[in-house]
Amino acid sequence: MRTLILVAAVLVAAWLARARRAGIRRHGQKLPCVPLGSYHLHHRPPNTLPILGNGIWFLQARHKLLDWFTRCERRFGFETFEISVPSLPPGVVINDPKNLEYVLKHDELFIKGEFFKTRSWDLFGNGIINSDGPLWRVQRKAGLRFFSNANLKTLADVYLPSFFAETKSYLDQRARENGVVDLENVLLEFTTRVMGRLAYDITGSLINSLIDEIEDPEVVADAALNFLSAGRDTTAQSLTWSFYMLMRNPNVVDRLREELDGIFGPGREMKLSFDEIQPTSLPYAMAVFYETLRLFPPVPFELKQCTSPTTLPDGTLLPRGAVVTWCPWAMGRSARIWHDEPDSFRPERWLEEGHDGARQFKTRTQYDFPVFNGGPRLCLGKKMAELQAVFVVAGLVREYDFEEVVVDKDGAGRPTERRSRNSLTLPMEGGLPCVVKRVIRSD
Repeated sequence: MRTLILVAAVLVAAWLARARRAGIRRHGQKLPCVPLGSYHLHHRPPNTLPILGNGIWFLQARHKLLDWFTRCERRFGFETFEISVPSLPPGVVINDPKNLEYVLKHDELFIKGEFFKTRSWDLFGNGIINSDGPLWRVQRKAGLRFFSNANLKTLADVYLPSFFAETKSYLDQRARENGVVDLENVLLEFTTRVMGRLAYDITGSLINSLIDEIEDPEVVADAALNFLSAGRDTTAQSLTWSFYMLMRNPNVVDRLREELDGIFGPGREMKLSFDEIQPTSLPYAMAVFYETLRLFPPVPFELKQCTSPTTLPDGTLLPRGAVVTWCPWAMGRSARIWHDEPDSFRPERWLEEGHDGARQFKTRTQYDFPVFNGGPRLCLGKKMAELQAVFVVAGLVREYDFEEVVVDKDGAGRPTERRSRNSLTLPMEGGLPCVVKRVIRSD
């Protein structure tokens, strides 16, 4: 018992010392936070515990943590609130796009920081995901060369059709056998081949671009792995969630096929190229992808650490070393940003009527929709992800019907929602098993 009391006393002392040095204020007042009952319950993030603060949620399964962030957004709205996690520096969560714009635009002030780097070193090493300053800039420069318009055109006109034909051959075989496929594995195989080819086999390849800019071979290796894994995993995962949403929303499939029939003609062979897979050409297909990203962002929450004291636009004063966290998963479900039915899958929210009366794709700011990051660190692979996504979504929906193999049902007999497994990104737990069938067309 004495030992327990001593441990509790040490924890309380450590917590109080941390609280004194945190220095996080807004207009001279403490933020809604977690300190040992000092605030009424409605001022705290949900399920805050004495001493442990919010730490328990960061040890939970990923889907529970994301649900916690969402409940916090619905409780606090755009108000910045403080979180308390043992062993973490003082930290806040931001949901206001104005605050996020400030953070993302001031990249020298808000960096990855040692807190993130030391915990992700085994995964990213000195790669661009884990870098700041000159090391980040040199990799960014190499990445800009690799993601050139010429390489993207080669991707769309040469490699996507080639690898897509191989994917179709596999799906055709499974369709003839009435077999079940794990669509997540199929899509991961596709993006792996694409990124592997682009890494080595084109003029201005990823490897050549990195070698031309970086002398240290270990940094080249880390940088290559960062680019390849990010480009492969996040695109495949986003496509997996896209087809999950399409299987759960057959009306969207019908509208997507209407768009494709209107452009390429019903029943006719569809040959996609760089020009055909632009947002201006296939706005609804792009809207399907972006609506999926809104609800299932491949990097569902982010954090940075400030290098010196600063004040956010809402008046929140942050001390040096404070951690700033934001959650694209929760922001994507915010009624304050997305208004009507933010939990519903509605690609139409990404469309507007153009001057000629035709529907066109509508963009949102990087700060309302931070899925591709923003500011100086805007994702280099954004355009590549868009091209692959529209090519694959349009190509597969045109040729195949997919029927989800339902694993679990709720008490009312409805399929339960699929969730992500624990990861820094958003892979689907259990994959996406489905039955694939060829679409019967009348040519």
